[in-house]
Amino acid sequence: MKRYLFALMVTALLVGCGTDKNGSQTGSASKGLGTAKQSNKAVTITGIIRNEKTLIKSGKIEATDNTGKTVATKHFKDAPHFSLDIPAGTTFPILLTVHPDPDQPKKEILKAVVMSPYSTDKIITPVTTKIADQALALGGYTRENMMKAAMGTVSTPDRDKTAGGFRGDPTKQYGGWH
Repeated sequence: MKRYLFALMVTALLVGCGTDKNGSQTGSASKGLGTAKQSNKAVTITGIIRNEKTLIKSGKIEATDNTGKTVATKHFKDAPHFSLDIPAGTTFPILLTVHPDPDQPKKEILKAVVMSPYSTDKIITPVTTKIADQALALGGYTRENMMKAAMGTVSTPDRDKTAGGFRGDPTKQYGGWH
């Protein structure tokens, strides 16, 4: 159930990314990482980081732009939430990479892609890592590749992948939000 809701959230976020008010693609392709959109003001990305079992409370989070240049880095310790300031002029999409503290029992590197300067709340998990890796393997962090990766990574019943599979109010379809 949680994976279904996560896939739905990721898809909803991605559908709105990378287009202007007329539905046209914004920006230009850059180094195979996707449709680029430059932010004209500083952006703060906030969120939490989880592995399969628990919150990651200590480590380092790094943001790299579409050229692979590090645009922001922050160490965090004993805090379940992170906040990362991205400078004005940064070109999106950006890749967030989390390096847990060496004393963490599972030192798994986690990733998430931020497609737009308007999508600033993130939950970074092993699932977002799989989606980022799969999108890159498909050719880069484009809106289309991110959607394909999300749909291919997260188990979603076929009947729920189309508008025809939607059964009205999502809060009632499976007995409410869980």
